[in-house]
Amino acid sequence: MDSKQRKASTPKERRTALIWCAAAITVSLVMILALNPFRHTATPAPAGTTGTGATATASPSAGPRAPAASPSATTGDGMFTGDAETIADQVRSLLNAPDASGIDSMSTLLYRHGHKDLAEASDVYDAIGSQRDDATVRRLARAWYAQALPAAAKARLADLSDSMTGARQAASQIDKLGLDDTDGCKAIPQATRTAGTLTKAKSGDYQTLTDAQQALTDAESTCAANLDATQLAKVFGTPQGTTTPDATTPGISGKDAQ
Repeated sequence: MDSKQRKASTPKERRTALIWCAAAITVSLVMILALNPFRHTATPAPAGTTGTGATATASPSAGPRAPAASPSATTGDGMFTGDAETIADQVRSLLNAPDASGIDSMSTLLYRHGHKDLAEASDVYDAIGSQRDDATVRRLARAWYAQALPAAAKARLADLSDSMTGARQAASQIDKLGLDDTDGCKAIPQATRTAGTLTKAKSGDYQTLTDAQQALTDAESTCAANLDATQLAKVFGTPQGTTTPDATTPGISGKDAQ
């Protein structure tokens, strides 16, 4: 029997052995996973390529779309977009507005004040009829609007100014006759004041003038519909050609005059 005995391992040696053992196990596992035919790893596609591997063209980010340009009150900049047919519709819409409102449309207003070409937008529609390109039609439409709008504003101001004497008389009569609570009539004094302020300032704002004329016309129409014949004559006067005493003596009914 061999008298020599194996030397006992020290704690340091055992620790070293355990480390090597763990390392060997880890290496073995890595090799097994690498050789496993059933393992599938998704490989990300390279940036800038499509699913077929073709290089994609980078496009700028759309980002928030800029708001459409507001139409200028005098030049029409930013207006009349689209093709020639669309521009024709836009011009027609402007000329026909306000439609069925009791006051003249822009077209009628321009006609009455001697602006036939502007009332018909002749240059624009002639260009469309000649099949000019969209850019030319757009340029002509903007040039037309730059002339038509101030001309229409001047005409609207003239019409509104001409109506002020009758409007002020109606407002005064409504107050005297105690008709403030009558539907429509109560709106006439305020509508008259608004219109008077604009005419005194000689406003050139077509839309504001149009709104004021519309409000005054609506108030007068509604008021007239709610008055009897005597009240109507006192507030608005008697239509030309009648022989009612009220025609010469506002505020005095036919019965009182007898």
